[in-house]
Amino acid sequence: MAITASEIYSPVIDQPFDDESFTKELEGNNKEIKFEKGSKTVKVRTVVTAGAVTNHDAAEDFSTQIAGIVNVDSTINTYTLDQQKDIKQFLDRTVIATNNSITEGGKVLHAIVSEQLVPLIDAYRLGVLAAIATTNSQNTAATADGYADVLAARAFLINARLGKKMLGYVNTTTADSIRLSDHFVPYVPGLEKTLRSGDIGMLAGIKIKEVPADLLPDNVGMVVVNPTVVSAPRFLDDSKVGESAAAFGSLLLCLYMYTCVVSVPKQKGVSAILETSVSA
Repeated sequence: MAITASEIYSPVIDQPFDDESFTKELEGNNKEIKFEKGSKTVKVRTVVTAGAVTNHDAAEDFSTQIAGIVNVDSTINTYTLDQQKDIKQFLDRTVIATNNSITEGGKVLHAIVSEQLVPLIDAYRLGVLAAIATTNSQNTAATADGYADVLAARAFLINARLGKKMLGYVNTTTADSIRLSDHFVPYVPGLEKTLRSGDIGMLAGIKIKEVPADLLPDNVGMVVVNPTVVSAPRFLDDSKVGESAAAFGSLLLCLYMYTCVVSVPKQKGVSAILETSVSA
């Protein structure tokens, strides 16, 4: 059975995400997602357990106890991969003269994904999470004390029992406000690696990641999230390299799709710090 171009290029696309994406941890819940190639949708299972636990009363008769049984609310929600991106690149014959088009296409694709696609997806995910926090009133206004702001944003997740493995994505303004509060202790082990990856330290149980300004929405200084509540799938749906009929060389064509969802029962696992009204 012939190996398709998509099978060849999928690892080429995955590597830049592993090396350079600020939001790669948000993909950890993807094992719960079902995707069929070409369907442009994903199915995410959601379980609601409210009402499953009640007080036991041995004095109740059998029929009364049976009447108290409720069905488990387990549903499979379908979400559209609403973000679809074309990757189109012409490989001139002189460029691929010393190599074959598949290999050269892989090099070009790797650069495109690193410099264009990874930042687009990072910004999209953080934008979705910031909107969820705002919709659910899980946000706090920034003050001059960055440490106090982080504690206020953190409290939303703690009170929702979703405070484990928290991630905090901060812009430089919020990061500096935290540092200047004299409560922030940077990583010591692996300092060089953490600086390259953007992981700048642990604060009150939150792994803080300082991200470029264009990844967070305007007026959002920080997004705090429990990554286990997020489903952020991304897929190379199709790709091919073929001789161009209009010019001397080959065309590299790819269709990439992605989305980011948090089911309603888990949306309390996201909060934000808003910069719209910074006060002393």
